[in-house]
Amino acid sequence: MEINQRLVMRITFIFFICSAKKLFVYNEEGLVLLCFIAFLGFSGFYFGGSIRDFFLERREAIKTELENFLDLKEDYLQNFEEVLRSTSYNKKLLLVLEPICIEQMGKLVISREQGLASVFSGQIQQKMKTLSHSQKLLEERLQVSIALNFRESVLEAFQVSKEKRKLKLIREALQALKTSLPDCKKFKMIFR
Repeated sequence: MEINQRLVMRITFIFFICSAKKLFVYNEEGLVLLCFIAFLGFSGFYFGGSIRDFFLERREAIKTELENFLDLKEDYLQNFEEVLRSTSYNKKLLLVLEPICIEQMGKLVISREQGLASVFSGQIQQKMKTLSHSQKLLEERLQVSIALNFRESVLEAFQVSKEKRKLKLIREALQALKTSLPDCKKFKMIFR
């Protein structure tokens, strides 16, 4: 306290000297400046310790937050670096596996095509066997039908042709009769 009182005494002494030498003029601006300086001195004198403690606590809090932030950032960067390493490792692994995958895909496509071709050929062969069997059955039925209906069809054809021949013979006879009729008239005249 003794030091602070000495300080206040010195400031007051300096103020009086400045006033006596007319270095400090008492007008509105000077009085406002004097009040502001007195306020700062009074605040520093009575609240200096609490303000200093506040700023020290705030500095420590900011320092702690900054250290936590930097620690978190460092952890994040380490995790990111690990992820980046694993990603680059996975990328290299994928580049190594790409030709193998392409080869296996080609083999898979070829095997699928062969499998489909064999399935299709099996289905086609089955269909051909079925068609062949159906054709044989139809041929056998046709032969049986021909054998059963041959005689009847021959007789029908003969009867139809017989009737057609009768009609044809009758027509020819009538035609011959017509052509011979004028000759018959001559013949009748001769016999008369």
